[in-house]
Amino acid sequence: MAKENTKAVKAGTKGDAGKYVCIDCGYEFELKGSEKDLKKCPMCACETFNCFPMTAMRPDIKTPEDVKNPPKKREYMK
Repeated sequence: MAKENTKAVKAGTKGDAGKYVCIDCGYEFELKGSEKDLKKCPMCACETFNCFPMTAMRPDIKTPEDVKNPPKKREYMK
């Protein structure tokens, strides 16, 4: 994925839907929806992650609301 689609997020902040990668050890996990706050990395206790937002995964998902109510497959495949 392109680097411009990532954003750095810290533990203790609210996480949105997307893929998260620890900047120290590379541990990866995905969030399907919004979380109250991100925890430290379970592998190395790092507090910073690169986030690949859901918009980087599907071009039709542009807002957190789109994640909750995504368009039907046929609508974004056109």
